Amino acid sequence: MDDSGDQEAMSKEPPVEAINLHLCLQGFSAGLSRNVTDPIAVPSGIPSMTFGKVYYDCTDPEEEGIAIMHARLTRHETTIEQFLQQHEGMVKDFADIEDAANVSNTARVRSATTTFLEHYRNYVEFVHAFRSNPAVGELFLDFPSGPVTGLSYRHIRMTPFNPTGDYSGAVREARQLEQILQDIEPHQTIKFGELAPTSMPYAGNASWMDSSYRGRLEFTRMMLNKFKEGPRAEEDADA
Repeated sequence: MDDSGDQEAMSKEPPVEAINLHLCLQGFSAGLSRNVTDPIAVPSGIPSMTFGKVYYDCTDPEEEGIAIMHARLTRHETTIEQFLQQHEGMVKDFADIEDAANVSNTARVRSATTTFLEHYRNYVEFVHAFRSNPAVGELFLDFPSGPVTGLSYRHIRMTPFNPTGDYSGAVREARQLEQILQDIEPHQTIKFGELAPTSMPYAGNASWMDSSYRGRLEFTRMMLNKFKEGPRAEEDADA
């Protein structure tokens, strides 16, 4: 029995457009995962992209982090909630993309990615409006940015997401994803399970040790609730 056809199919390189989409989405996931904890991250005093912020309960003295969080929630609690709601929507978008890609439904991949792109652009404009308001005070909500190690099929790409960390860089990343989507032909197969040892965990499992996008969103909400039920509640009661 001639199995050369099966071997040829198994060794066939996936479409470069599928690989590019897979790598590009990993960049968005990494940048947004880093960004989603902004409401609970305060300046560390260290001039470094990696160590420039710490969680509010890690400051020394801890009272500094508590004071910053109290001011944020007093002035911007509604904005913080809107910030997290937008991240929740994008987490769902990633899960929809992954679900479609894992069953090779290219039309659904394109549709779900287009929806994500729209939500991402709205989110970038939201952050831009916040940071452009002269009455805001502390600019604690940043644009998505950060290092990325992307893995897809036989390709490893170490390219930072929005390395400039600004509005123009965040918009540029959206344009790149839009171009990748336009390059995908309807007949091409998009299946993430073929591009990595396991499907990329955009959604992850909701636990405090989960470093996925969803996990870091859950962690941020947990830390905010912890603060509201702890030092802030005590200070408000004493006021």
